[in-house]
Amino acid sequence: MAKIQKKQNNSERVLRIPDVAFSNRQGKVQIRFKHGGEDRKLSLNQTIGKRKIDSKTGYIENDPIATQLLLEYRNRFRETYKNFILRGAEPSIEDIKDGIFFRTTSTPIPSLKVAMQDYFDQDYGKDSKKDEKTIEKNGYMMRYVLEWLNDIGKSDISVKSINANHAEQLLNWVMANRSVEKEHSRRSVGFLERALKFSVNNGWIARNPFEYVLMEKKFKRQSKPITKFLTPNEVKAIEQLDNLQPELALIRDYFLFSCYTGMDEITLRVAKKEWLKDKNGQAYIEGFRGKPDGDIHHQFVVPICPKAEKLIEKFTAMSEGDSLLPIMTYNQQINIMLKCIAKMAGVNKPVSFGFGRKTFATTKINDGVRIEIIQLMMGHTSIKTTIGYYAHIDINTVLKEGLTK
Repeated sequence: MAKIQKKQNNSERVLRIPDVAFSNRQGKVQIRFKHGGEDRKLSLNQTIGKRKIDSKTGYIENDPIATQLLLEYRNRFRETYKNFILRGAEPSIEDIKDGIFFRTTSTPIPSLKVAMQDYFDQDYGKDSKKDEKTIEKNGYMMRYVLEWLNDIGKSDISVKSINANHAEQLLNWVMANRSVEKEHSRRSVGFLERALKFSVNNGWIARNPFEYVLMEKKFKRQSKPITKFLTPNEVKAIEQLDNLQPELALIRDYFLFSCYTGMDEITLRVAKKEWLKDKNGQAYIEGFRGKPDGDIHHQFVVPICPKAEKLIEKFTAMSEGDSLLPIMTYNQQINIMLKCIAKMAGVNKPVSFGFGRKTFATTKINDGVRIEIIQLMMGHTSIKTTIGYYAHIDINTVLKEGLTK
């Protein structure tokens, strides 16, 4: 804990970064801390309804996105205190608010109405090279946002006062008051999100409050099922995420282990340490899909790559008993959290845990591994399953094989 000693009234006063706690006050999150010897509370403008919140960790029940944002607020609080303490001073309440919400007095903060108009003039104004139809559509989107602000009595709201909850409010308002489909309502939210990104680039706000808002996508029904997998670059983006809260970090590692080994979620939960084998210096996993006493036809054997080996070392320190991996306690939210992780990594796909197994198969087929070997590694009883459902062959592999064979 950062601290510095400062003399005051001929006695030593020790400045410290105070511990913080969180509470749900009538559906809104408050941060509590000691300041000047008194208990203080600040509202974080984050609405969570009746969901439970852990006062110490900030974990919000069934909402990993809100939890991640809350932990970011706590980090800003601590950083603000630390910067003042290193100068031998204690921050005022206003200093703390400025630090938490990244407020600044050096740059005038415009209203949201002005910010949107500036964004529209830049991207869709008279000098824009976009076609007239695109300009007209975005004009409608901006008009809907302005009408929504007027209707809720916040026509002059500052751009820094917008938070993640406004996305859903705008979506519902447009659907209810403009008789448009949900897809068109999403476009209005998308316009507002782009205007907020514009505000970030201009230094009016530090972060886009819609950054982690997951808007469900409307996908057209395809005549053939699309294999859901991640490219090597998308896997790398998820690997490189850091500063994740423990719950998200564990789920990320679980998912990556599936990408590296092809093991599905159920198999990972029942995997045993005794499944780890070694032959002539090559480590591998030999087990059964779904349950340890499963049918012999569902047996699989998969080599352990260096990345998987590092995760096994990490899991060993966390797992209990003979389990290979630590036990997951939030099973129902795993796919929701994975979508949050993918969003943070810039992966524009509706990622679920099933992506990991299919990513493994697709990677192996494009690395030139024979389909019969992939079938054994994945524990498929029929090679048709491996060929028809998992194996997506990259065009570069097709061209390479076609030229060399």
